[in-house]
Amino acid sequence: MNELEQLQTEMRAIRRSLDNCYVENNALRALVETQHLEIRDLFGDVDMIEQTKQKCIHCGGNLDNGPTCGEEKSDEEN
Repeated sequence: MNELEQLQTEMRAIRRSLDNCYVENNALRALVETQHLEIRDLFGDVDMIEQTKQKCIHCGGNLDNGPTCGEEKSDEEN
């Protein structure tokens, strides 16, 4: 095999390897997108949750462990 044929063989091998990388990359992107959607379904939109927390700060509500907007504190908490 001469040098040109050897280079062509190596280039084909590199191209196949690169194609495999593209396929794997696309599969990983699809997996990440699927997991992102599953997380969003489980926990809701994180940006929306943070915005709601910020809106509730004005009324003294704490979404983590206290009353939320529109709820009154009990007499025990006052």
